[in-house]
Amino acid sequence: GWLSLLTYEAAVVAYPLMFSYLVIRFFFRRQWPVSRAYTAAFALGSLLFLGAYYLIHARFVPYSATKAIPSIGTMLKNATMYVGALLLPIDSVLANSWFGTPLPSDIQLSGTGPILWVASFVALALIAFLIWALIRLKRGGLQDPEWPEKLFVGTGAIAVIAPLIVFSDKASETYLYLAVAFVAILFASVLRQILKPGENNRGRIAFVVIVASLSVSYASATWVRNSLVQRCGRAADRIVTTLQRDELRNGVWFIWMASVRGEPGSNRYGMYGWRGIDTVGVSAVQAAAQLANNNEMLAATVLTPEALAQGCRNGRDICFAVHEDGTADEVKPPVASGR
Repeated sequence: GWLSLLTYEAAVVAYPLMFSYLVIRFFFRRQWPVSRAYTAAFALGSLLFLGAYYLIHARFVPYSATKAIPSIGTMLKNATMYVGALLLPIDSVLANSWFGTPLPSDIQLSGTGPILWVASFVALALIAFLIWALIRLKRGGLQDPEWPEKLFVGTGAIAVIAPLIVFSDKASETYLYLAVAFVAILFASVLRQILKPGENNRGRIAFVVIVASLSVSYASATWVRNSLVQRCGRAADRIVTTLQRDELRNGVWFIWMASVRGEPGSNRYGMYGWRGIDTVGVSAVQAAAQLANNNEMLAATVLTPEALAQGCRNGRDICFAVHEDGTADEVKPPVASGR
């Protein structure tokens, strides 16, 4: 656990999660699940490991903890996005790829917008479902001997999201894989209680259909997201390969690049909508060119398509028009006409 914490800070949630399991078991079962000696050793070891992590972080990470924590408004916005992503039965990137729906970064909420109406309907449906479930629980229709396990799984889903909300100002559903695992277990358990698939055939069919539909949705979303990441990587690789030229390995050269006019631009949502030069990064093109050619004397600049024709005029200029898939066409200097 401690080694994973050094490579991925969100792993800090493992420590309070283990303690929460012990507390929940004790609260419901009135019996401490492990010995006192084990509990003392576990608590002391956790304090030592977390303290060592904090000292290493404070010593080697040149970014103060105060500046790393986003504002309350950003936390609330990110928390809303994470909860919404967990509640949606279809992934936003999958819906955008298959049905052309807007990505969260494109949504403009207004009083008459269809997105707001759909979101409001889903929220009301979820509230109605919760009220119905609570009424059945109160009437004894949902006798649940697994409340400790359900509470732990729900706590786990919240706990794994908490570090992302508190310590990161850039939310992304990419980090929700562990939270999705917790929520899927909790949802399947509650659904089994409601539909009772072991007692009637209709409940069994409904349970299988719902679980299978969500499984297909999540699997398809994973495939689509990974495909988009691969597309981004292939485009970046093509651009860097284009920048590898024998003449650029020595001396001073000026590289000018621009996107091809009229082609689709990047849809900036995580890493899933990058196209063309954006897959490398406008600010990283020069570093990529220098690294690819092992020549720190190279200068690379990204221009607009209109400015590219004006920039490639010197003998030490090399110009490229970059397509959305990362392929590039070299733009030759204009030939002066003579009489």
